[in-house]
Amino acid sequence: MIKIKNLLFALSIATPLMAQSNPDSLIEVIRNNAKDSIILTKIFEKLSPTKEYKDSIYDKVVIEFIKSSASNGWANGVAKGNDLAGNRYYARGNFSKAQEYFQNIIVLSQKTKIPVAIIANAYKMLAGILFNTGNAEGAIEKANNAIDLFQQINDTLSLAKTINLLGGIYWNLGKLEMASEKLFQALKLREKLGDSLGVAHAYNNIGLIYDTQGKQNQALDMYYKALTIYQKLKNDLGVGRASNNIA
Repeated sequence: MIKIKNLLFALSIATPLMAQSNPDSLIEVIRNNAKDSIILTKIFEKLSPTKEYKDSIYDKVVIEFIKSSASNGWANGVAKGNDLAGNRYYARGNFSKAQEYFQNIIVLSQKTKIPVAIIANAYKMLAGILFNTGNAEGAIEKANNAIDLFQQINDTLSLAKTINLLGGIYWNLGKLEMASEKLFQALKLREKLGDSLGVAHAYNNIGLIYDTQGKQNQALDMYYKALTIYQKLKNDLGVGRASNNIA
């Protein structure tokens, strides 16, 4: 009964603390509650929404979260903090800083057990970073590492996204057959998930590959399939894109 009361008390103080938006205040909360994973998790959740990624004002809070987690031997907290920091820097196009944090996760995973999902995401993000910085071969290696891990944990959505990324890398290298193969794999996974928008994007991308190969009839077939879905979803951007490809 005492444990339950303590838990309720911890949650009750966490709520007003998380109402604070001042970075210095949050850092103070982290330092004063460094051994309290409940409060640290609440702070992590506050910083996690993707809409917050482009605001650099909270970067030092994330760094303090990582430091506190490390000092208390909370490996999962260190991994989550590095993942969050990497995603935040990636969203701003700071690939060198993002790469540093995602690489930290890979190194950490070789020393201690952390969630496979975080490791897989680190590999996926590193693949995107290497691709964007001109290292296509390195990107392929990281993407395949991510694919293996996403398959292990049956994360179909992340698997589809990573295979789609791999298809884009092959496309950029001019390896159109390999690109087409990967995009079709991603398409099947999107269909399995019932992800209509993802399916439409896949059809459109496959159509572009057919176009590049001079296979006009097959390209048009894909564009029309994409257009039909975009229209059903009332996705004006997609409708415009597919219509432009058909024209």
